[in-house]
Amino acid sequence: MAVPEVGSSKKQVMPGLRRAHGGVPTPSDHSMPPTKLLRACSLLLPTALVAQAPSATLRGTEPGVGLQAEADGSLVGLGTQYKAAFGAAGLEFTPMLGSGVPENQPFAWQLAAVGRGDVEPVMPGRRCHGELVVEFVRPACTERYELRPEGIEQSFHFPSLPPGQGDLVVRGRITTGLLPTEVEGGLEFTLPGLGGVSVHGVLGIDAAGRTVQGSMRMVGGQLEYRLPAEFVDAAQLPLVVDPLITPLVVIDNTANDDRDPDVTYVGSGFTKHLLVWRRIFSATDADLTARFLDNGTLGPLLGIESALPNADAGRVTTVTNANTCVVVWHQAGDIFARGVAGAGTLTPAVPVATTAGSEIAPDIGGGLSTGSRRSVCVWRNTTSNSLQAAQIEVTTTTPPTLTVGAPLTVVAGSQFVTVGAPTIARASAASFWLVAYTETSTLTSLRSVRGVVLTSTPTIAQAPFSIAVGSASSAVGNPEVDGDGNHWVVAYEIDSSLLADINVACVGVTWSTTALTVALTAARVVGATSSDQRNPSVAWLGNSCLIAYTQANGAHFDVRLASIDPFTCLDCEGAFVVDALGNDAVARVAGDFVGDPTSDEAAILWVPIGGVPAHGNLNLTFFDAIDGTRTSLGSGCLAGVVHATCARPANTDFAFQLALAPTAQPAFLLLGWQQVALPCGGCTFYVDPFESIVVPAGTTSATGGARVPCPLPNDPALSGRSLVAQFALPGGACIGMGVTGAIRVTIE
Repeated sequence: MAVPEVGSSKKQVMPGLRRAHGGVPTPSDHSMPPTKLLRACSLLLPTALVAQAPSATLRGTEPGVGLQAEADGSLVGLGTQYKAAFGAAGLEFTPMLGSGVPENQPFAWQLAAVGRGDVEPVMPGRRCHGELVVEFVRPACTERYELRPEGIEQSFHFPSLPPGQGDLVVRGRITTGLLPTEVEGGLEFTLPGLGGVSVHGVLGIDAAGRTVQGSMRMVGGQLEYRLPAEFVDAAQLPLVVDPLITPLVVIDNTANDDRDPDVTYVGSGFTKHLLVWRRIFSATDADLTARFLDNGTLGPLLGIESALPNADAGRVTTVTNANTCVVVWHQAGDIFARGVAGAGTLTPAVPVATTAGSEIAPDIGGGLSTGSRRSVCVWRNTTSNSLQAAQIEVTTTTPPTLTVGAPLTVVAGSQFVTVGAPTIARASAASFWLVAYTETSTLTSLRSVRGVVLTSTPTIAQAPFSIAVGSASSAVGNPEVDGDGNHWVVAYEIDSSLLADINVACVGVTWSTTALTVALTAARVVGATSSDQRNPSVAWLGNSCLIAYTQANGAHFDVRLASIDPFTCLDCEGAFVVDALGNDAVARVAGDFVGDPTSDEAAILWVPIGGVPAHGNLNLTFFDAIDGTRTSLGSGCLAGVVHATCARPANTDFAFQLALAPTAQPAFLLLGWQQVALPCGGCTFYVDPFESIVVPAGTTSATGGARVPCPLPNDPALSGRSLVAQFALPGGACIGMGVTGAIRVTIE
């Protein structure tokens, strides 16, 4: 199989390639890969989440970031939630904390010393800069700052090791009025309850691509980064020490308790979200409140429901084509809904289910990519022992209102079976939603997780089927789900009486709209086994699927996040700690997936109860769920979306996945290194059909899917290289063929 040379601009197949462990060939040039970056964007207290991000992307095109030279010779950087000044000596980083803080709270860093064993003072550096990069060049090392919308990537590049033995130490003088606090994986410098600066994720990277987790600590008034001696001794030079600096901002630090959060993506560009939560004013008054977060700017507080009695179980989704979010909630045994337009306009509240029965536990799905302005609400009727659903449509009037359709009984229980805990996929690109729920035997107390597929009207498109079956020693329940309309991931709890613990597991579900058949992946535990994991939440991103959950840590619970392959449920990036300070009861995660996978970023919202301060405040962070970066290049003349998961060296599970394409058709993967735009009969080839690999992908499935494995060898020279992929099928106007959408993947 011939492959164009990585990074080559020549329109021909080049020699000099070698193949390692099968899969994608690697270039014979083993130059040092670009520095591996850590991705973090923390918008709220108490901590930031660190994950891997692309090692080479186009800079200057990202929203909310810039670097400019001022007349006095200083350099000023601007990010989504911060500003930074680079003088002759170093960095001054100022988080945007809002009007609740009487004056700026800058965090200044100046490199003081480096060394092994004993540190030695460093000479002043020669400052230089590029588009979004500032460097201080010294004989001992180069101090580098890369501006990103969410924070600043700080790194120290050592072409040679300092003399001596022991750990490699980088030490800088810190000047700030913020108070340091040690957290898992780093330090936070904050005004309690108001926000500040997070410094974390120290990573050592050598020229061979080997990595090690470093550490940091405060020594007097200096901040010290440290890499272990055994890694340094064996490292291939140059060696990089790579921490991350991000702002921390509190969304709501009132004295009232905030509980039960939910979040949804709004609009385009993944810059706007609506946050919904419950505010407890007293033992008899709990209201639902909402607030837009738009490109780092918080909008005014919006009162979704503020009357007596208590409102709870608020859930929110986006009706994309109406630019409106729909919030549903439970109140005094009834279900209600209210719309929030993108400009902050509230529709009147409308009843969804107000029968004489007791109706609880609502959830809502929306996000259609078609012209529909519909969402679907599901809930439990405890009086009739059934799960019900209704369509909620946003009108085209100005201002818009909500109309509610007739209820549908989705599943009915019986004298021997109790149904409950309904949850519906947040978004859909194919006008179908999976509803997952629990079914409990009243005779044996055995509990299972089951599913049913609904249309938007709603009607039942797929009768109930089994997803996870419990046993006498292992009960399953509390499901959550998200997907694209034909594929979903269901996460749920497994309560083991033998091991006396609870774990979060997941199952991938694929449903055929034509054959009406369901295929399930093998169930797998998301995090560590033999631990107390609870309250899963799922966000489908197309190329990744994120599962947020809480996990016991001593006497309290942490928020964790796992990134998995959405089509196989295999581990993609492992589990990450989001918050380890508060006693977190629940976390919610939401991403953007409508049509093409336009973003791998998700928002995680949680409330740490019992932390500092003791009352609950909303906390939110963004997570870039990627190994490598992926860019949707555009749609094709045939239906079909291309995905690629976990683009990192040594990933033997790397594959290109086709979804939502024409069914039962022969498909071919077009794979190349160069991006083009060649028109042919109304089709656009983003991969040069004459200078690409053509891989038979078999016949598309009943859901319009195909998968082409493409194992990536363990070669750091692949980092920063890009692949362009597109599928071709019969039926188009280009010599009887057509192409799907295309994707560009940059390997981590």
